[in-house]
Amino acid sequence: MGTDGIVPPIRRFARKIHSPTAPSSAVDVFRAELPLMTILNPTLVNDQICSLLELARRSGRGYLERWEIMNAYSGCMDGDPALSVILDAYSKGIRNFDVEQAYADCRQSAAGTGTATGRPDNEFYMKNGYVPEQVSWTLDNAHFDWCVSRLAAALGNAEDAHLFADRAMNYRKIYDPEVRSMRARRRDGQWLEWKGNLEFGQGCTESNPLQQSWFVPHDVYGLISLMGKERFGSALEDMFRTYTSVLWVEPLLQSFQRAGSSRGLSVCLRRQAVAYAEMGATDSGAGLHAQLNGICGNDDVGQMSAWYILSAIGFYPVCPEVRFIFLGLRCSSVRPFGSIQSASRVFVRGAREE
Repeated sequence: MGTDGIVPPIRRFARKIHSPTAPSSAVDVFRAELPLMTILNPTLVNDQICSLLELARRSGRGYLERWEIMNAYSGCMDGDPALSVILDAYSKGIRNFDVEQAYADCRQSAAGTGTATGRPDNEFYMKNGYVPEQVSWTLDNAHFDWCVSRLAAALGNAEDAHLFADRAMNYRKIYDPEVRSMRARRRDGQWLEWKGNLEFGQGCTESNPLQQSWFVPHDVYGLISLMGKERFGSALEDMFRTYTSVLWVEPLLQSFQRAGSSRGLSVCLRRQAVAYAEMGATDSGAGLHAQLNGICGNDDVGQMSAWYILSAIGFYPVCPEVRFIFLGLRCSSVRPFGSIQSASRVFVRGAREE
């Protein structure tokens, strides 16, 4: 059954050379699984994009869903992950889809208002640079605005590229130097009550401010500069060493109880393992081990497995468009990380940007 209420034959549904894909939890898999698939199975990624575009067209909504279920919009979770998927595919030469329509859908997803977008209170966000009482949505919007900016630049739309690049810096508007963390703002611009960076919620989806504050993959060094390198490093140290039992157990149980999922916790931790290495730590495998709970969270439709594979080979895509691929994540405390990558087994001797 299609979103228009009609059961279409395959020949009618398939636009170009495209096989409709299974339900897409893009909110999970945009980080590592689909980037991995651009290497292993680019046709699958192309089909995924075609299916998302088809859903936007047939539904009449025009914006891209973040968690398509049974060929329908679920409205579940945060962000616009399809924008990242499309940018990543396009930048890697995977373009057997309607690029013009894809950009139009991406732009509407980021700049639409009311029912023309999946973003909450987007008119307020575009005017003020933050989503009221939201850390997660504000950081998500900033990152996916960056994705639109890069896609616009690639397509020669300089005006949009500049507009969305400015919005990509909105993450700075919710960093509170007093508490040294991302912090939600109220509609009037005042800070939301602060309960400490370990308290679940506070505008953070399935997570807390200490976990959520790292989601600025498009401007890692900007985040380091904003926080200060010492604070950036010490906060990550807290994440992986001092508060291991608190962060890896309690929020996991809370997320199952409150939201029925550990997605927020597990994706935050996967991202932070890379951030830990980016700032120069010698062993980003802290907290990871070969026991039953060695990698916290659930697999999220293959996302965690993809994170493991990319991290194990030391070739992690921090951000779409291959703008910054981190080479050399070392998690020596987890097998087979140590056996794949070590000082005596150097498999990347040099890299340069073309």
